[in-house]
Amino acid sequence: MSNGFKSPYQLITDRILADLARGVAAWAKPWNSDAPAVASRPMNFSNSAVYRGVNTIMLHIACVERGWPVPAFATFNQVRKLKGSIIKGSKGEHVFFKSQVEANPKTAEEEGRANADGKIKRTVLKGYTVFNLAQVEGIEIDLPGLAKPSEIPSEIVDLAQLVGVTLRHGGDKAIYRPDIDAVTMPVPESFESLAHYKATAFHEIGGHGTGHESRLNRQFGRKFGDDAYIFEEMIAELCAAFLALEFGVQGDLRHPEYIASWIKVLKSDNRAFYRAAAEAQRAMDWIRERAGGPSP
Repeated sequence: MSNGFKSPYQLITDRILADLARGVAAWAKPWNSDAPAVASRPMNFSNSAVYRGVNTIMLHIACVERGWPVPAFATFNQVRKLKGSIIKGSKGEHVFFKSQVEANPKTAEEEGRANADGKIKRTVLKGYTVFNLAQVEGIEIDLPGLAKPSEIPSEIVDLAQLVGVTLRHGGDKAIYRPDIDAVTMPVPESFESLAHYKATAFHEIGGHGTGHESRLNRQFGRKFGDDAYIFEEMIAELCAAFLALEFGVQGDLRHPEYIASWIKVLKSDNRAFYRAAAEAQRAMDWIRERAGGPSP
C-alpha cells in the first residue's frame, strides 16, 4: 500500500527473514539471563500471563538482541496501573492476537453466510505494543514470584514416555520414524554438551513425536525438501525452542541446512511462520495437558 502499511503477518515474516538471510535461526539464539529465578518463557509482569505462539518467539528475540535480562513485559496502560512509567525514548515490541471483525463479503460463498446487515465475520491478526521490565521505572516486581515451575518433565527419558514414543540410543544421527513411532538419538556423550543433546531430543520427541497420526496427526511430507516436509521441520524447530525456553536450556539449530528452504517458504507465504508457531504451541499445549497441567 502507498502509506507503507505492513500487515502483522508481514511484520513477523520480515523480522524472521532478516535473521535467516544472515544464516541465523532467530528462535535458536542463546539467551543468558541475569535473573535465573525467573522463568525463561516471556510473560506479562502485570498479570503473570505467559505469552504464546509467535509472541513467545518474537519477545525472546527481543530479549536476546536488546540484552534484557528478564523476559517480562506489559502494556503502557498496565504499567500505569502499577503506578510506574515508561523510560523516555523506549521503543516497545509488537505482540499479536487474533480478533474477529465484521467485513463485506467478497465471494458468493461468503454472501451466503452474511448476517442481516450483509456482513460476515472475518478473523484478522492484530497487534499491540508491550514494554520490557528494563524499560520501566517507578515500580518494584517480585522477580522470583514470576517464576512458574513447569509440569512437563525435563528429563528426556521421561518426556519420551509422556509423549508415548519409543526412545533408542545409537548411531550418529537423531531421527524420528513415524512408521514405528520411535526416536533414535546418538548417545548423550557424543554431543557438544548435555544442553545440545536435550535441544536435539526436544526437536525429535516434542516436535516430530507430537505430530504422529495417533496424536496431532500432522502431515510430515513425502520426501526431503517438499513443502510439507519443510513446514514440519519448522514446527519441530519451534517446539524445541519452546521446550528449551521452558527449562532454560540453550537452544540449538537442529537442521541449519534448511535455512534456504525456510526463506523460500516464508517469501512465498507470509503466514507460514505464524502458522508454524501456532502448530508448535498446539504441540506444547498437548504435552502440557498430558502432563497434567492446566488446559490452554
